[in-house]
Amino acid sequence: MPTDRDNVYYHILERWKSDPNALVCHDFNTNQDWRAEHFIKSTNFLSDYLLKFIGNKKRVIALSLHNSPETIICVMALWKLGHIVMPLPISLSQFEVQATLERAPVAGWIHTERYQHLGRENLKLPLNGLQLSLFAEKRKPNFPCAKTAFIRFTSGTTQEAKGVLISHSALMQRCRSFSIAVGLTSGQGAVWNLDMSYHFTTSITSFLLNGVCIFLGSLLIPSKFWQLCRREVDYVFALPSFYDNLLDSIKGCDSLEHVNFFSTGLALPVNLKQSLKERLHINIRNMYGVIEVGIPIISQLNGPMVALGHLVAPYQARLGEPKSDDSEVLFLQGPGMFDGYLMAPDFEFRPFVDDWFNTGDLVLQDAGGNFFLNGRKKEILNISGVKFFPSEVEERINAIQGVQASCVFIRADSNGQQELVAFIEADSALVDLNLKEILLAQLGRLKTPTAFRRVRPIPRTESGKVLRDFARLCLQWDKFPTDDV
Repeated sequence: MPTDRDNVYYHILERWKSDPNALVCHDFNTNQDWRAEHFIKSTNFLSDYLLKFIGNKKRVIALSLHNSPETIICVMALWKLGHIVMPLPISLSQFEVQATLERAPVAGWIHTERYQHLGRENLKLPLNGLQLSLFAEKRKPNFPCAKTAFIRFTSGTTQEAKGVLISHSALMQRCRSFSIAVGLTSGQGAVWNLDMSYHFTTSITSFLLNGVCIFLGSLLIPSKFWQLCRREVDYVFALPSFYDNLLDSIKGCDSLEHVNFFSTGLALPVNLKQSLKERLHINIRNMYGVIEVGIPIISQLNGPMVALGHLVAPYQARLGEPKSDDSEVLFLQGPGMFDGYLMAPDFEFRPFVDDWFNTGDLVLQDAGGNFFLNGRKKEILNISGVKFFPSEVEERINAIQGVQASCVFIRADSNGQQELVAFIEADSALVDLNLKEILLAQLGRLKTPTAFRRVRPIPRTESGKVLRDFARLCLQWDKFPTDDV
């Protein structure tokens, strides 16, 4: 078997061997503790079993699994054998899973019974009912992969998702930077309410490397959550929807200043941040992650609520391609940069400009070093020569009482003319309001949507971001019956 010391598996194994009784994970779905010794035995058992079917010559193995200790075991076993892990969100439809598997040179696919009819040959694994499907005709990767640990797909917010290649050494560098930035140390605990398939490459791996216990489970009720925070938890990583539910479930609590609360995936609304601070006495910090780069920007505890945050050492940033609204494109450089994209049948190697990665995000930076997101270059809308960001309109819509979220985009009307329209996630009482009249007074004619359709939920990517692929949005618009408000 491979013994490359750059392999992240060996560094995590050293941590587990140093304290076999250490609590690595608690799964609230099964109410079970998983200690380091248990992980070592389970990883060895699974890797020995997989060796008979997929060998130890580097291959791409896909995973479609829920957040669970078993997911950690699968990743560790595959890394031990020297394979490349390609996680797929469990929220993907079967059609999307099949399309992704066809794009990538997949040799095997570990999944739940939900997908068993999609595989060519299904083998039951000795791990909580999981199955292995084999794809014999795609056994060899078609890209430089000597050091690759992960293929992590982008969210597909503005275009088709791309497979990002991340090496073992890059993963270690990212984790080192992230661990220092947030202060991870052995013996701490972290509540995890994000999708492992999107965040394993930095957050979960950092917890494992540093001996931080991970509290997993969608069944974590609010009362148990607050009990954990008071006693055993130092970090909470969650989407805004999780914090919104907490706000609805409890009217007050003890001070939790010792707990570090983070939001990632999309920006936390300022009004929600303010309510959490006033009613629950907790401060939420934003984490700005870029799959190709890592987590280079984290907001300060008492920084501006609307800020992305400050640059994390030793990352570097520069701004370029200035726009008329004073925002500029953010370029990043630092540890753990990706190796390139997996784009079948071609492989584009290291798509950088002078070693700087173009994020495509338009930002502003204040005198204190805070970055503020102003949109994405690919999101700019143009109506009759007037250019603006969707967020300019959505912020106004979202401020109307009864609206939870919105998404504006341009489509062609029945005459082939461009029109600005909006999906809204809102209360049924909103039908009594004249949204157009309200927005016309605030935004003017060109920036006011001509039509609204109420949907629940707003079209989003698997990571929780509002969908910005306008072609896909137009297709979704036509699927809904007319429900103008």
